[in-house]
Amino acid sequence: MNEIKNWIKLHVNASSVELTYQDYALDPSYGKAPENSNAVAQEIYSLLGDLGDSLSVWQVDVKALDNQTSFYILDRMMWLKVEDWEQLYQLILGTSYRQETIQHLFWDLLPQVGSRAAVLFIKGVVKSQRITAYSAGRLLANFPFYMKETSEELLTSCEEFLNIGEKLTYTREEDKKTVEQSAILSFASLIFATCKGGKCQADTLDRYAKLYLDKFTGSAKHYDKMTYLQGLSNIELDKVLDFLSPVIMGKTSSDRHIRFLAVWATLPTVYSQQTKVYNIYWPIFSNKTESLEMRLAALTLLIMSKANPSRFFTLYWHMQAEPSEQLYNYWYTSIHSLANTNYPCYEQLGHVASKLARFVQPRARIWATGNYLLDFEDQDRAYGSLFQVLLIASERTGLPNVFMFLLEHHSLGHSRMYALYLKVEGLDSALSKHLEGMSGWLKSPQHMAEVLQLLMNLKVPQHSPDNVHLELIFKIDGRTIIAQYLDNNNFTHWALEIKRLSSLYFEFSVNYQSLQFPLIIAHQSPSDFGAPVLVQIRSASLISTRGSISQENEGKARNAELDLRYSWNGVTTLKMYDPLSNKWHGADRTRNVHIRLPFATQLNLQTKQTDQSSRSFFKVTAVRHRDFVPGSRLGMVWHASTRLVSNKPLIKTSPNITDEWTMDSEDLGARLGASVFDCGNQETLQDSLQLLKKAFLANHKNYNSIPSGIIVLGILSLRDQLMFQPQGSNCGVMLYFTPLLTQVEPTILWEDNTMSLSMNRQDGPLWEVKTGSKRLNDGNKEVTFKLYRAPSVSVTVAHIWRVIQLEGAFIVPSRGSGVFHPPTALTGYAFMSWGDATPSQTDKATIVDLKIMPGSYNDSASCEGYTPMCLQSASDAAARQTAVLQYSNLPTWLKMAAHALFPEHIQTESTKTQVTFAYPVALLPWNTKGLCAVNHELVLTLDNVTLPFRLDQRKTLAVADCSKTSSFAIQLDLHNDIIGADMLGGGDHVQLIPQADKTLEVKVNGSKIENINQGYERIDSDKTEFTIRVRPPGIVEVELRCGVVLQHYNSTVVILIPARFRGDTCGLCGDFNGDSMNEPSHPHHPEN
Repeated sequence: MNEIKNWIKLHVNASSVELTYQDYALDPSYGKAPENSNAVAQEIYSLLGDLGDSLSVWQVDVKALDNQTSFYILDRMMWLKVEDWEQLYQLILGTSYRQETIQHLFWDLLPQVGSRAAVLFIKGVVKSQRITAYSAGRLLANFPFYMKETSEELLTSCEEFLNIGEKLTYTREEDKKTVEQSAILSFASLIFATCKGGKCQADTLDRYAKLYLDKFTGSAKHYDKMTYLQGLSNIELDKVLDFLSPVIMGKTSSDRHIRFLAVWATLPTVYSQQTKVYNIYWPIFSNKTESLEMRLAALTLLIMSKANPSRFFTLYWHMQAEPSEQLYNYWYTSIHSLANTNYPCYEQLGHVASKLARFVQPRARIWATGNYLLDFEDQDRAYGSLFQVLLIASERTGLPNVFMFLLEHHSLGHSRMYALYLKVEGLDSALSKHLEGMSGWLKSPQHMAEVLQLLMNLKVPQHSPDNVHLELIFKIDGRTIIAQYLDNNNFTHWALEIKRLSSLYFEFSVNYQSLQFPLIIAHQSPSDFGAPVLVQIRSASLISTRGSISQENEGKARNAELDLRYSWNGVTTLKMYDPLSNKWHGADRTRNVHIRLPFATQLNLQTKQTDQSSRSFFKVTAVRHRDFVPGSRLGMVWHASTRLVSNKPLIKTSPNITDEWTMDSEDLGARLGASVFDCGNQETLQDSLQLLKKAFLANHKNYNSIPSGIIVLGILSLRDQLMFQPQGSNCGVMLYFTPLLTQVEPTILWEDNTMSLSMNRQDGPLWEVKTGSKRLNDGNKEVTFKLYRAPSVSVTVAHIWRVIQLEGAFIVPSRGSGVFHPPTALTGYAFMSWGDATPSQTDKATIVDLKIMPGSYNDSASCEGYTPMCLQSASDAAARQTAVLQYSNLPTWLKMAAHALFPEHIQTESTKTQVTFAYPVALLPWNTKGLCAVNHELVLTLDNVTLPFRLDQRKTLAVADCSKTSSFAIQLDLHNDIIGADMLGGGDHVQLIPQADKTLEVKVNGSKIENINQGYERIDSDKTEFTIRVRPPGIVEVELRCGVVLQHYNSTVVILIPARFRGDTCGLCGDFNGDSMNEPSHPHHPEN
């Protein structure tokens, strides 16, 4: 045996430990903490400065990509004690731009440390009000999600959060409420983090739960009730259903808003208390007098609580007789979304739903209430996402006023969930009130007087607008961090404040950074030598916005200079700790995405409205940022690499570019480029694009419930795809553009029905794309666009890339041109070519040619008799369309991208594709214009229900705006077997009077209009108040400025109502709320 020459020197603070391996919480070195904590604080301050300074680098580059400084800072912060935090706080103070950036990074890192000292320091700075209310709220909201040291002792020391509002002295009441609510919600989340898994004594959890429940029941204000209810939800108590059942069932509260929130607070109990869930929620679901939102919430919990065929078929038979089309559509969309789900947590639900789906058929064209799921699952790498949209319609308007969005992502056994809840009751009427300056003619008393008097004579009750009730709740992993509420008073205050700010001219700078660690997974186990082995997956995202916004004078353009940056770093680590040398040994697998968005420009915004006319325009001009460095590259870079673990932040600085593609475009004033670098296998750009293609493949994706769902899921899965690719080796891709020396300024101009996009140089305009739309005589709309070039501007470089030709025109059919006929086909063309503009290279240019042609439709959809019954069936008719796309010389990467998004239609080797579709699409969310038809014996209501009604010589109210600001009313009567019409709107009175010879006499404000076939238009202050036109074959049409259209077909009158009147109409045509079960039962006639 040789003599030992190099003895291992042990640290002086080495200690003896038991042979039994013990897990560590914060200290993997088992007591080998840094000896000088002051030096650690100084080091952290220096690293924060370096991280902030890195934001000053203008361009994206292939250097300094794998920057793990943020992870290193977070690890070092774990060693700090309360006094060390105070020292670091003193170091970061300052007012310079650099110190401000350091402060932003510091306050973002602090709540993510997870140590006891960090929590106590947070409590101290919040109580002493050393930071703004906004920053205090962020600290309190975030720290419970990152706790690594929890104890009942720490929980007791933080009880002050519950009464912190009594000690705050903010001058603004809103600031005090923000901090107070954040503290209440944060403490509830801390209770959950401390007591989950039975780590607390039973009486501790019950004591805190009772405290929140007492605060909830004892509060009188809705805001306070909502706050404590969300706090109770954050604790996630098993008995919460028992506590809240009296509220949910309406025994102790009749406030439907609180009842609805209480239902969702019990969501975690659906799996553990199935019997109680059924006993409480089935009576609510089956009670047809309950509100739609309560019945829908009860149905949701009944579906989730018991995923077996018995429960689903019980619900199925009940829904067969359900009169509410909104609730039925929620049931229909839930079953069909679940039937195709790949989400692991919904696997059992999906299995049962798939057996039932073919029996659950759609009932009506309803979309405003529904449960829409998108999800995907990568079976090989065990990652996936769920995106859920839940909509609940207003029972007054039939349009959504409750929105719930859920985004869940899981990878490698870790899950992160974000949920956003919005309730927006009364928002439309409140906004209309505050924007009355833009449409004051609707609100002026002289315009409303006649309509209001008519409705009063008819004894038609006016519809009161919904009170403003806005709720916003944001949750992370089921814990509420934001809960906001606005009523009429709060909304008015905020609206006036925004109006005041918009009328001021001001100047301020922007310097904002956000550093988050959305994913931290760590698993430890002992090695054969008893030393800790750590498998760790971490990610960090940094968002930075810097710049300024200014306005020279009031009414002038506002200029903005903004530099937007985003960086994401993901690190997978396998390492072992050496307690003798106090070092880690192992390997890191890093993946990074860095984006420097090309919005670091000056934006000129101008609006103008003259006194002589209603002409106005909106203009945006982008100019070069004053700090831009010529030749800098802006764009995105992605990189993956493997390297040895280092105890210090290590930055790789010199990767090799293996493949590069560039293209100069004087049209865009930039050089476009793509590079592949640091690839050990000499990867090419096309090979790298295969990684992006995989993200958009349809395999294991549930995407049919939302249009373009495959694209949404592709974007959600893109980061994970990049995270797992390429396997084992190094590689990077950079996509960028570099502004050319010949400086150009793009300008966008909106003016009336036209829009133009132009590129201008100092010597004049370079090119311009003009788009416009106009209404044709037949009621259809023509949309055109074309590229125009300035012949005086020459290209300075030969063989440069340009858009050679761009033009197109489409005819968008309108049902207003004749609703009793099948819809006209959508027709048109678009042509685009680009490439080298040199004449000798014309054959190499890329060409894309799109033509949309009419297909076939069912001629039986025509209504020869012009009856409401026929119109009810014809309204669902759709013309078949054929779109033919031809292309040549497409770049390979573009073909691959198109094939990934549309694999059924575009193949990488083809040059043509053809798609057949129907137009119009009845279920589109924006297809919400109402249609009512009346003849002498039938009425087709705005909610598409045909009712018997006999029209006679008495004037009968067909439809009117019955809101407080009534803007129109239409009465009908029958003379000589022809329907007459009286229209009031905007202070005008239009009469269509039947004559003995079966013709119509038209009067406007008592005066007869001669030769009506030539049309008539009344203009006041350059605004068209109403238009009268005659369409073939003899259809008389009257269109009011408010958008209401009446079409007279002699024996039938058709009325088209814009969607903004939903819920506010009355008369024979109904209330236009999407509910076919509450149609009018008796007509309104004027009293003799």
